[in-house]
Amino acid sequence: KVIPFPLAEAQAAVVARVWSNRLQLPDEQLMRQWEEGVVRERGKGKEFHVLSFPRDADYINELHDWSVQADDTEEAQSKATKDADGAHCSTNGTSHTPNKLGKTPPRWGPKQYWLRERFPAIKKAFTERGEGRRDVRSVEELGFDFESWSKENCGKSDDLLRWG
Repeated sequence: KVIPFPLAEAQAAVVARVWSNRLQLPDEQLMRQWEEGVVRERGKGKEFHVLSFPRDADYINELHDWSVQADDTEEAQSKATKDADGAHCSTNGTSHTPNKLGKTPPRWGPKQYWLRERFPAIKKAFTERGEGRRDVRSVEELGFDFESWSKENCGKSDDLLRWG
C-alpha cells in the first residue's frame, strides 16, 4: 500500500524541475549503485517497487528535499521559460515567468507519519462504525488524536524527532 497523491505530487515536482533543466539527475554510475543497493535490500521483483511504511513517507520527504534544491537563478529561469525558437513562452501574447521553484511538493512531519502508521487501524475503526461512518468527520472522532498522543509521549520516542 502507498500514499498515491502525495507521492505522485512529489515525483512530479522532481520530474518537472529535471525537465526544465533546474534540477540535475545524479550521474549514471551513482543511479546504478542506488539501484543495485535496492535490489540487494529488497530483491528484483515487485518488492523492488514496494515502499511500505515508513519507506513511503521517507521517500516523499527525500523527493521534497531534492526538488527544493532546484536551481532558481535568473539564468536557469530564463532557460526554463524559453521555447525551441528562443522566444519567451507566452499565453495570449503575454510573457509568462513561472514561480522560481514551482509548486512546493509535500513534506511530511510527525503528524503525517503518525497518521500513516495508523492507517490500517483508522480504516478498521471507520469500517466498524457501520452506517454511522457517514457521520464521521475526523480521525479524532475515531479515537486517533495526534495532539494528545504527542503530549503523552513527549520525550519517550526518537521517532517524533526523526519524523520532522
